Amino acid sequence: MDFATVPTLNPADVATAADVDPIIVRQILGGASDGEALLRGLGFGPGDLESYDFRVSYAQTSRVIRRAQRLPGNEDLALRLGAELNPVSWGLCFVGLMASASLHDMLAFAVDFLPSTKRMLDLRWERRDGRFEIVAQPLFDEPEITSFLVQNAFASLVRVARFVADPQFAPRSAEFRAEDPRPAAQTVLCCEVAFGRGADRLRIEAPDRPIATADPVVARMARRVLTLQRPGATVRSELEEAIVRIARSNPRLPPTADAFAASMNISERTLRRRLKESGASFAAILDNERRRCVMEMLHDGERSFGEVAEACGFADARSLRRAFKRWTGQTPSQARQQSET
Repeated sequence: MDFATVPTLNPADVATAADVDPIIVRQILGGASDGEALLRGLGFGPGDLESYDFRVSYAQTSRVIRRAQRLPGNEDLALRLGAELNPVSWGLCFVGLMASASLHDMLAFAVDFLPSTKRMLDLRWERRDGRFEIVAQPLFDEPEITSFLVQNAFASLVRVARFVADPQFAPRSAEFRAEDPRPAAQTVLCCEVAFGRGADRLRIEAPDRPIATADPVVARMARRVLTLQRPGATVRSELEEAIVRIARSNPRLPPTADAFAASMNISERTLRRRLKESGASFAAILDNERRRCVMEMLHDGERSFGEVAEACGFADARSLRRAFKRWTGQTPSQARQQSET
């Protein structure tokens, strides 16, 4: 199967911003026999998923989902991944859930910070007269992927509610925009399920039970930290992130534009066009990475400028001095002297 033929999204879209927690990608790879094939041409490998601060884009996630759904036996993949979710994989969000005062507070916290689908799906909640309702709105015009994300989000919310608050928890009903019924939906969600409706909606009428591990101080702290961690306007695109990762993996020998483009299954011309659309350039990204490398190593007084130059990919110390002067207006010697005083 040639996974490289999977269509890509408009690179100028925010879909290419690398600001998505890779939980779904990790889950999919965890059950795949050939993870490398699922990630081919996306600019990262299975090892990158082990980094705590690694992020992917919506576009990369959607390509992995499409590829996985084309494999036999994955018809109900979204529901299965949600039902099998390990809540601990939500990290700080899981701490906030455990510290919430009640079931409804926990669901509200989960909807606000759901790491597996946040930045890919707009989830809203409403609490009224003992009823709790969650509505999902698409952020991108891709019904197939939106359907996957909604089913996964609803199944994940049910999973964490059972884990944290009530092992017997079940929503009142679930409605999906998608027309194609999933036989597993009723089994996973344990409620009345309807497809082909006007909205994606999860209705909950379960009692607002208190949570034994509630801690209002921890809940407030978790909410504050997660709010501060939300991506801003400076998020890099997936192409920029991929270039940075490769450059950092071997600073002595940074990639050429054509070699990097080939690894992404695109032409060099397409690479440069996509970077230009996001206000970046291949040369500028590498230059920034070299600068970061030099600044980090310069404070190590044990290394000569020649060693720093070699480690950061410069031809010699003279090339390093010229670049450093351009970056800072100083020579490396002056900067090192200032750092030592």
